Amino acid sequence: MWKNSGWLAALCLVCLLESVQAAGWLGHLESRVQADNHYGEHDQFIQHWGEFSYEHNDNLQLGIAAAARVGIAGIEGQLQQAWLRKTWPHRKYSLLAGRFEQADLSGFYALDGARLEHQREQWSWRAYAGVRRQIEYFVAQTEKPDEPSHALLGLETEYKHKRLSARLGFEHHATNPSGDLFNLDINRQFDKLHLSTAASLDVHHHQIEHFLIRTQSAMDWAERPVHFTFSYETYQPLNPLLSFRQRFYRLYARGRQSGLSARAQYKTQKDDLWRVEGRKLWRDFGDSGYAVSIDWQSHKPQRWQSRLDCLTLADEKAINWFVALEKPLSSRHLATFSSVIQWKHSQLLKPNWATGASVNLKYKYQRDMFINFFAEYIAQTQMDNQYQLGIQIQYDFYAKRYRP
Repeated sequence: MWKNSGWLAALCLVCLLESVQAAGWLGHLESRVQADNHYGEHDQFIQHWGEFSYEHNDNLQLGIAAAARVGIAGIEGQLQQAWLRKTWPHRKYSLLAGRFEQADLSGFYALDGARLEHQREQWSWRAYAGVRRQIEYFVAQTEKPDEPSHALLGLETEYKHKRLSARLGFEHHATNPSGDLFNLDINRQFDKLHLSTAASLDVHHHQIEHFLIRTQSAMDWAERPVHFTFSYETYQPLNPLLSFRQRFYRLYARGRQSGLSARAQYKTQKDDLWRVEGRKLWRDFGDSGYAVSIDWQSHKPQRWQSRLDCLTLADEKAINWFVALEKPLSSRHLATFSSVIQWKHSQLLKPNWATGASVNLKYKYQRDMFINFFAEYIAQTQMDNQYQLGIQIQYDFYAKRYRP
């Protein structure tokens, strides 16, 4: 089965590539053959991913993104995007319909639906409706998987004038009115200071669900600019049942939690970049604690990167040290070597030491084709060791009239 499935996947790849080129499409294609044990069992698979677009007279665009996988679970397929965009440039309107990616004040997700936009010099608005999804690892998740009819309706407007920008949005959930939200985002740029704030208001409970304020400033030190960033963020989930947005929220925890962070960034005369960041986290339920990170990057004569992270949340503690080197071997070969050391301790796990290394060799076979060889191995004292090995081919193709 493995042998026949591999030849079938390769044949489909060749046919797909020839057909999209002949039709005048633009796009990017990736193919990967990989073996690993990242999910508790040994797995070998072949995976193809493609993103294609077509434009007609600058007023009509089509887009498709799809993935196919052949592995121990059989043959799987996923349609990640399939959209059609119609533009009326004289009236400054555009209509997008299908499955497409969207980023707004409530997050980044895939939407099955439609979006209407109107754009002017300083003011714009957009209205959208559909079913929101999160597509990852061949899984499409909705607000309630057993209720595919769940839908939302949103309206967002933005105003820009010189150094000021403001965005106001509203989302109505058809099957869950308690999840309706007002969102506000304001940015103001001064001479050496940038101020931004964002807030979400739960319409049903008349309470602020999320609030963020961030300031960025710059000052000169030894004739070199130093950038400082200070931010405060608080989040209060008002519904005990997790909504779609809360399940993928990067700081989610039960009850209110707040975080205060400060970061400094400095570039030396040798173009070495240094970052130092500290963070304090408060939680009503769960552990509160601190996090500190130091990051260093150098680009001459080869690219070095090193990062040290220290985290403590009550009885949970972790220290990570990561080092990477990116070095050109020739005009067609690029090598990246990485290593990591981690110490972690928690109530449920004895002190665990993990050491790992990875290698990535990138070869430019043609102007628009690259071949990557990659391998990594992580050894741990209290958990199973992990490995990954494979080869990846990346290809960018152009229609004849667009080929550079």
